[in-house]
Amino acid sequence: MAGIVILSKEKLEMLSEYIYRQEALAIHNIQFDSENARVLYLYACKSNRETVLTLANSTADLVCDDKSKVASDIAEYINVSCNLALQTVREHFLRSDYLEKIKSCSDSLMSEFRDLQAGNDPSCKSKLMEKVTNIKNVALELAKQYQNPAASIPFTKKIEGGWSRGKLFPNKSYDLFKDPEKLEVFQDIIEASGFGGMLASKIAKPMCEQGIAAILIGASMVVWEIVTGFGAFVAGPFAGSGANNRTTNGFIPAEAAMPDGLAIARQIAHEA
Repeated sequence: MAGIVILSKEKLEMLSEYIYRQEALAIHNIQFDSENARVLYLYACKSNRETVLTLANSTADLVCDDKSKVASDIAEYINVSCNLALQTVREHFLRSDYLEKIKSCSDSLMSEFRDLQAGNDPSCKSKLMEKVTNIKNVALELAKQYQNPAASIPFTKKIEGGWSRGKLFPNKSYDLFKDPEKLEVFQDIIEASGFGGMLASKIAKPMCEQGIAAILIGASMVVWEIVTGFGAFVAGPFAGSGANNRTTNGFIPAEAAMPDGLAIARQIAHEA
C-alpha cells in the first residue's frame, strides 16, 4: 500500500471536517464511564479540527507575506505534518497530542523566523534554514514510509532470527527515555526493517526540541506499521501504555470504529 496523500490546504480542511463529523456521530456507539468522559471526547475531536484549521491558515498567511525558501519550507512542514496526523492516527486523544506538538513546533519556527526578519545575522539565518529543511525532510520521509508493507518483511526475518526486544531497551524502561533517545530507538527499528535507512539518517540531523517531540509521534506510527504483526512486542511501550493498549493521557481508545483518515484522504484527493 502506498504512503499517505499530501492534501492541499483546502482539501486538508475538508479532511479534518469529515473526520470530526464521523467522530461526532460515533459518540452514539461509545459507552462512556461518565458524562465528563463524553465531554472530553467531543472536546478533543473538535479541538483537533480547530487546530488543523489554525495551522492551515497560518501557513497560507506565511507564504502570502513572505516568498523566501525558509517560509516555504515551514509551510510545507506544517502541511505534511497535519496530513500525517489526520491520516496515520485514528485515536483522537493521541492525534490531539500530535497536533499540539506540531503547533508548538510551528509556533517556535515562526517565532525564530520573525526574529530573523527583524535582524540581519547570516549565521542565525543559516541555522534556521538547516533546522527547517531537516524537519521538513523528515516529515516528507515519514509520509513516504508509512504503510509500506515491504518494510516489515526483513524486520520479520530479524525477529525470527532472534533480534529481541532487549536490543531495543537494553538498560532502562522506555518510559524513562528522553525524546531524542526515543528517536534513537525508532532509528534502530527503522534501520532493522531494511527499508527506512533514508528516514533514519534524516532523523539524525539537527532539529528543534519541539520538532523532535512532533516527529517522535510520526515516527512511532511508521514503526507501528512495521511491527504491527508482533502485537505487544514494541507497540505498547512506544505508546507509553500497557502491552495491548495504545493509550494517551490516561484515556483508553474508544471501542467504536474511528474514521479512517487515510481512506478518506484518498477519496478527497480524487474528487474534482
